[in-house]
Amino acid sequence: MHQSAEQPLRICHVGGMAIHKGYPVLRAAILLQPLPNVVVTVIDHSLADGDSYTANWNGTTVLFKPPAPMEQMAEFYASQDVLVAPSIWPESYGLVTREALSAGLWVIASDIGALAEPILEGTNGNKFAAGDAKALAELLMAQAISRSKAQYSTNEISNGKADATTQLLERYEQAIYT
Repeated sequence: MHQSAEQPLRICHVGGMAIHKGYPVLRAAILLQPLPNVVVTVIDHSLADGDSYTANWNGTTVLFKPPAPMEQMAEFYASQDVLVAPSIWPESYGLVTREALSAGLWVIASDIGALAEPILEGTNGNKFAAGDAKALAELLMAQAISRSKAQYSTNEISNGKADATTQLLERYEQAIYT
């Protein structure tokens, strides 16, 4: 993830608002429970360049934006933390999940077709049963919760690395000077 724990978790859905791309599943998942400190971006293929609008789904801010040209997708992905690909149709390849993973995003995808093939469960993303809004809601909440804990764990890891480095240097000094 690209931001600190204080900033909102940025989740995107680039499949548009088509039923087979899972837009209704994403919407239903977000409406099931509020997602604290989360902003969702939905690419709306009906919008013209420069147009956008905002909605509020159960306390979660949802930004609707037009599709970015292919040459700007790396920049778009760099502005996000998590890609959600809740397709209910068996995709033959799953380009968006591969692009997002290559950009370093966590990917949450339905387990139908090839969309979720590159996901290593719990390592670079999560899979859920196609059409299961409740399972998607749980995964989204887990990401929101882990984001709020990230600040603390990052500090603990940093302190742990500093302690380990100090201990290692002390051992080297003992070995060299004694």
